[in-house]
Amino acid sequence: MWYDVYDKERGVKIDEYDFVSGNPQRFMKTNEPFVLANQASKVFYARDHSNKGWNVVRKCMPHDYFDDMQKNDSDFEDLHDSIERKRKITHTGLELHS
Repeated sequence: MWYDVYDKERGVKIDEYDFVSGNPQRFMKTNEPFVLANQASKVFYARDHSNKGWNVVRKCMPHDYFDDMQKNDSDFEDLHDSIERKRKITHTGLELHS
């Protein structure tokens, strides 16, 4: 089941501190049996004491998760520069030198 995130008054609220609260009594009326991995986030729910009957939704990092997409581009650039220094373009093609 999915929280009704499209109903901004009865399904989900965002307060002045950017905390997101979801109403566990309101679910989307849809038949979505799966979600793609890049569309999912790990979250946990805690009781929202400001909005009785609601839950605060907080994102968290999965255990043993490493975000490879956020690595520095400089790592790639250093590797690329190192490889380019070893290459020599000749009239017959690409030649690797050690």
